[in-house]
Amino acid sequence: MKLVSYVTARERRAGVLVGAVIVDLERASSEVSFQARRTKPLPSNLKQLLGEGDRALEECSRIEAHFAEMPTEKYPPHCRIPLRQAKLAPPVPDPQKIICVGMNYRDHCEEQNKPLPEKPVIFAKFPTALIGHGDSIIKPSLSEQLDYEAELAVVIGKKGKDIPEREALSHVAGYTIMNDVTARDIQFSDGQWVRGKSFDTFAPCGPFLATRDEVPDPQNLGIRLTVNGQLRQSSTTANMVFSVGFLVSYVSKCCTLLPGDIISTGTPGGVGVFRKPPAFLKAGDVVRIEIEKLGILENSVEAGD
Repeated sequence: MKLVSYVTARERRAGVLVGAVIVDLERASSEVSFQARRTKPLPSNLKQLLGEGDRALEECSRIEAHFAEMPTEKYPPHCRIPLRQAKLAPPVPDPQKIICVGMNYRDHCEEQNKPLPEKPVIFAKFPTALIGHGDSIIKPSLSEQLDYEAELAVVIGKKGKDIPEREALSHVAGYTIMNDVTARDIQFSDGQWVRGKSFDTFAPCGPFLATRDEVPDPQNLGIRLTVNGQLRQSSTTANMVFSVGFLVSYVSKCCTLLPGDIISTGTPGGVGVFRKPPAFLKAGDVVRIEIEKLGILENSVEAGD
């Protein structure tokens, strides 16, 4: 399934993509054909929905199948939103944690002339940095070195602590795209990474959450990033130093992972700071990331105050 969060005039709501239509999950689960299976509707918030576990996802799958079998014009009007008219939020707009991994692609280590890390480099981004597909990245006046990083993001579906690596993927709800936007001058001057990577709008994420069954092998996905149509990053998740399963297990030995938490798994080579000459983002640029099976995340850059 492809799960989304979309924005209405009053709130953000959870839906499932059926072709070119978003089906609102809470409203659809209230329909007569589903009431026999559930005493109350599905949550309207995707993080809460993930927190209800496999049974909730199974109901989402039944809703997807039910609507896929009928003509679009017969969908109940209160359940359907044409995708082209929708404003998408990050798939999980309100995670408790965004955990990121540095130096996790062989080609990214090579472009810096650095050895492969012996253990994962872990840092955090603040959830207030999240924006959705189509939102603008705001270039802060504090930085002249705004950079992009295309990344595979993992969304946790099941709570876990000290998760064995062999069980790690069973704790994953699905996958999406993240752009780990970075103010390089601030990152390097601070000597640590959190501030330079956590400005508001520095975590574009989306466009949807592809559930785990849609991505049987997260270590075999093509990943590309363009700026204004020019290819800047082109790699594959097979080039990761540490696999998704290893990272989920590793992080869980430090902190309890909760439904909706995001682990962004690092970026491949081709980032702006290590190009010759360096190529940083500026106002008016359009950044487009494509990861196989996960769609396209596109955001423009605007100048901040």
